[in-house]
Amino acid sequence: YFGPWIRITYPYKQSQLDAGSRQYITWECYMTGPVRIQFSADGGETWSTVADSVAVEGFSSRYLWNVPAITSYRCLLKILDTTNSRNFATSYVFFITGPSGISGEEPTPRPFVTVSNRPNPFNSDVCRNHGQT
Repeated sequence: YFGPWIRITYPYKQSQLDAGSRQYITWECYMTGPVRIQFSADGGETWSTVADSVAVEGFSSRYLWNVPAITSYRCLLKILDTTNSRNFATSYVFFITGPSGISGEEPTPRPFVTVSNRPNPFNSDVCRNHGQT
């Protein structure tokens, strides 16, 4: 007898996701009811709900997730069968890093400073004339 089951297929173990990006959470399952998706940034000590009721699309399903704009190296996802509390899956640890550095603002100009490096042996007459003066 095959009972209902869930297996998270993305994010993978030790995946690195960009903070503030959109990523698909993917899973495989053998069940019919909707699922609840939860997220933890602290290794499973606390959980927040990402989506309360996501329809299962057959054997392989996915959900487009707005990755939080945080940095954490202890992230987990949990997918729970809303009709059977004993049926759930927890992902391996993955990472969220950021910010990505992409924004709508122009960067602040920084001055470019040059420093003279004299005497520079690569600019000397000896180098230009292949060792002959």
